Amino acid sequence: MEIEAESTLPLDQTFDLVRKFGSHILTNGPVVRDGETFGLTAEQRIKVRHIRSFRPDVNDKVYWLELADKSMRRPAGFFSRLFGSKSEH
Repeated sequence: MEIEAESTLPLDQTFDLVRKFGSHILTNGPVVRDGETFGLTAEQRIKVRHIRSFRPDVNDKVYWLELADKSMRRPAGFFSRLFGSKSEH
């Protein structure tokens, strides 16, 4: 599965978290189930979801990392806005 995220974190922190999550998946296999959390510290808990990609040309499930403020709604995404996808997630 691919990894997607919408983040309110600084770009370097977002990149680091996505990279480390990807390394974990490549090293250990697809061991993170839908709804589980991970973090780089004991206090950091990032929820991982298995959901359909927000990109209109991708119908597969992806790992969605919840890196955004909880008050933010999951975005339609740049490509969805650009190409007009109205798909449900």
